[in-house]
Amino acid sequence: MKPEFWNLMTMPRPVWAPDDDGAGGGAGDGGDASGDGDGTGDVGDGGGADGGGGSDGGDQRWWEGKGLTDEQRTSLTRMGLTVEDPVEAVAKLTDMEIAAQRKLSKPADQLMDRPTKDQDVAEWMRANGDMFGIPDDPEKYEIVPPKDWPKDLPWNKDLEAEARKIAHEHGIGGNALQAFSDLQAQAMLKLSADAETELQAANDQLQADLKKDWGDQYGAKVAQAQQAASVVAEAAGLDAEGIANLAAVLKPKVGDANTMRMFAAIGELMGEDGAAGLNKGGNTLGTTPADARAELAKMQSKDGAWYRAVESGDQTEIKRLQPKMDQLRKLAAG
Repeated sequence: MKPEFWNLMTMPRPVWAPDDDGAGGGAGDGGDASGDGDGTGDVGDGGGADGGGGSDGGDQRWWEGKGLTDEQRTSLTRMGLTVEDPVEAVAKLTDMEIAAQRKLSKPADQLMDRPTKDQDVAEWMRANGDMFGIPDDPEKYEIVPPKDWPKDLPWNKDLEAEARKIAHEHGIGGNALQAFSDLQAQAMLKLSADAETELQAANDQLQADLKKDWGDQYGAKVAQAQQAASVVAEAAGLDAEGIANLAAVLKPKVGDANTMRMFAAIGELMGEDGAAGLNKGGNTLGTTPADARAELAKMQSKDGAWYRAVESGDQTEIKRLQPKMDQLRKLAAG
């Protein structure tokens, strides 16, 4: 409610004198009637003077009183509210307030100021951040990765920080920023899925070409590639995880065709004697941890080669079998 309305409601109401000559004048007449001498007659004349004073006080209009400031009087005049009856002015002011609320759909104290002529809109939106969902600091934006975001796909924290900064500079709300983040994330997921699909399709074609080239020798060639890779892995000192990763790309039918072709060529260049000499531990590249534990148990049983070598104290046999035992233990632990 506007302050003019409140002042009108709380200001004292003037009491108007009757339309006759005034109360003071009546008192003067009474003095004349009762006085026998000049003294009494003078009192009556004084009463008449007081009556004249009462008439002058009634000429001041309600909006000219001390209860209103000059600014308020100017506003009342501008709005056409300087009418003789204060109640009529209050009624008009009330109608104005009701019409304004209907037009604006909300009270005046709930309206938002528009940006000034030269004010940046983003700055104005940040100033009204509570309404637009803009935090006072970029770091206070809440950005959540999609629930289906793969655990092995890193989330770009640097890009997220830059997005927070840009959103804050341009007056973007938190919900809008989250929507943009979700859009970017879905685009990245699709890009990753498309690349993986294309890669798999290309490898399938390479596998088909490999099977065509190797024909009936496909299985033997894969084994040759695994044996050569095992030799190289051992020489390179790869741990169990490294060996497992290498084994994954050399699996028949699903492995990386180019890698399989390369290691098969290495195995062929090494020859059987060369590969056997280098791969003293045997070909364990395709061995799983469960297979390794089973092989260890077999070699350490009473009928196993390791047990017999240790039992007999055959150092030559122990030395020959030691690399294979070490490699099996690594695989079994992995």
